[in-house]
Amino acid sequence: MLLTGAGLRVKIHLFPFRNILFRFIRFRNIYRGGIRMFELVELLSQVNTQIFKILSPIVKANNISVTELIILWKINKNGAYRVTDLAREVGVPSSTLTGIFDRLESRDYLVRIHDSKDRRSVLIQGTPQLKEMIESVIQSADHDLVKLLDSLPPGFIDRLVKDMIELQAYLTKKVIEANND
Repeated sequence: MLLTGAGLRVKIHLFPFRNILFRFIRFRNIYRGGIRMFELVELLSQVNTQIFKILSPIVKANNISVTELIILWKINKNGAYRVTDLAREVGVPSSTLTGIFDRLESRDYLVRIHDSKDRRSVLIQGTPQLKEMIESVIQSADHDLVKLLDSLPPGFIDRLVKDMIELQAYLTKKVIEANND
């Protein structure tokens, strides 16, 4: 993703944080506590890299990629998705998702079904094997992350997650407002 603003061009190769970063830079008037925008981008990038390193052995053991894991987790959590909606949420082009869906469907994690509301639209839905695999991966990841983050101050992760959710909701609202103008 190429971001421009204030005469700067930055190419970001972040998957989970890409949408947040785009929105954050787009609304760069969000500036508190003296942290500069690209310092925040750098910090999120470093955290993202470390999380991928922690998850890497877990996803390799299940013969999936981190991108596939994120897609599977979203489908498991939220139910069936239209391809375009899922592509927008995870920040991956629909054409890229087609190949991912083919692989995941061949492993019996996903099925494609026609949308009863719109016969032209296809929904991607999880299978019982998906639920079983996701539960196993989440249990492994939670165990590893709890062990790793055990020495952080009590409540730190809860506050961080709460703040990230609040930031994401705020930025989503701003994007919607900007698109309606």
